[in-house]
Amino acid sequence: NKKYRRKLADFEWLWKVLFLNNTGKSIPKLQSSLPPNLWYEGYLKKRKDELNKFLKQCHHTKWIRDFHGYQNIFFAPTYKKWKRLRNGYLKK
Repeated sequence: NKKYRRKLADFEWLWKVLFLNNTGKSIPKLQSSLPPNLWYEGYLKKRKDELNKFLKQCHHTKWIRDFHGYQNIFFAPTYKKWKRLRNGYLKK
């Protein structure tokens, strides 16, 4: 089981890329985030659980699992490589 460090903005990037490449296919819902001044006790744990649920749903969706931006970019082994691949993908 590998661990990847990703920021909320990275999940939002993934959702946007999936949305732009979906050609009518279903995309798991990415819950909206609360502004930091509205965070309550336990919010970060809840948010982490929501993001993990989003990734599990992505992984169980064949077209997403097979999508280059999901496997090869979002799950790049280091954050530095992730940023380089993401930025290269955005230039296409």
